[in-house]
Amino acid sequence: MYPRLYVARELLAEDGAIFISIDDNEIGQLKLMCDEVFGESNAIANIIWEKKFSPQNDDSSISTTHDYILAYSKSKVAWKPNLLPRGESNLTKFKNPDNDHRGLWTSGDLTSKTKAANHSYVITSPTGKKHTPPKGRQWAPSETTFKRWLEEGRIWFGKDGNNVPRVKQFLSEIQGGLIPMTVWRQEDVGHNQSATQELKRLFNGESTFETPKPVSLIKQILQIGSNKNSIVLDFFAGSGTTAASTLELNADDGGNRQFITIQIPEATSEKSDVYKAGFEDVFELTKERIIRAANFLREGEKEYQGDLGFKIFETVEDFRVEENDKELTLSNLTMFDDVLLTEEQYQTLLITWALYDGSELTTPIHDIDLDGYTAHLCDRRLYMIAPDFSSNALKALLHKLDDTDDKDFDPNKIVYYANSFDSVKQMELNEALKSYANKKSIEIDVVVRN
Repeated sequence: MYPRLYVARELLAEDGAIFISIDDNEIGQLKLMCDEVFGESNAIANIIWEKKFSPQNDDSSISTTHDYILAYSKSKVAWKPNLLPRGESNLTKFKNPDNDHRGLWTSGDLTSKTKAANHSYVITSPTGKKHTPPKGRQWAPSETTFKRWLEEGRIWFGKDGNNVPRVKQFLSEIQGGLIPMTVWRQEDVGHNQSATQELKRLFNGESTFETPKPVSLIKQILQIGSNKNSIVLDFFAGSGTTAASTLELNADDGGNRQFITIQIPEATSEKSDVYKAGFEDVFELTKERIIRAANFLREGEKEYQGDLGFKIFETVEDFRVEENDKELTLSNLTMFDDVLLTEEQYQTLLITWALYDGSELTTPIHDIDLDGYTAHLCDRRLYMIAPDFSSNALKALLHKLDDTDDKDFDPNKIVYYANSFDSVKQMELNEALKSYANKKSIEIDVVVRN
């Protein structure tokens, strides 16, 4: 766990935060590791999530009905929590019994524990009743402030004008949300059973995962810790709740959050619900959950029209082998065959090179047709991997470099795969690009890679 936390900290943006769900058995050790990796001063909160709404009758001791969510920032100075939206239950307390022109309001306590001068005085209600602060407390406003509030109609003595004074808190004047608290009730963010029901709805009533998290729980984390353009990383994807929650929150608030979820193809037990539902490894469930969640948003009640697509990337063993002379060659090379890449190896090499050169996984890679030869343009780099590069393809390349109407084609670096280009082709390509002054005046760097 320690290496993952360290890497997570390195990946976090300066104003980023990490939320880790954990149970009673591991909370102590995890807290110590997080204090060391992120720093005690960057601890945000230890949140209690009510994951069950009733006790387990088969528990031998006290029934555990909650888990923890540890939250840390990379820099507590840079990170600021978002306010949570007010639910219907929070809005119902706002009324307007006296038809105040400022709209809906609720009344708040006018007293405080603060000890200050001019905060202990007698307030006379409209009926003439005298009010003093309770023992051990004072009025929150000074006497001067109270008189101003009274003139502004911000003090409420009840319908009959005889009650203890309270201050009006207008919905239009308070901040646009709720400050997050450390206890998250199951009626607000869901529980284990609601999470299971969510999966069953997506998988035609089948139970597919033993310990899923509810979408509403992850959405609350995202509402607090992300903005509309954040990148959300989950390195224990499991049933795919984080990805599904990210898509749903984007549908709710018009955001453009992107997610990265990581899940190894961990084999499932033949006795498990996942296996019985037709998934021999957890990754296949994660992928299918994201697909179905996207389809639900696209075709369901929300009819969301935003981006619901995703790409799958897999880490693979290097298909090149290192010989004694330290040169990398293809592992599928034989003395009788040309050096040929499988389609999977081809795409792996292309994406790996693009990442090595500084592009992101989400950077578009465009196919470029050079008289039947396919090259690939990514961030002003032209990659040529296929083995069938011809003189006609070279002419087509030079023509595109001269075509001033084609402003999108302006590579300043051409990278080609040495094993696909014999010495004659390499010499022809290098000489042509070095000696040719293209009409776009682009200085091109030619790179050969193994």
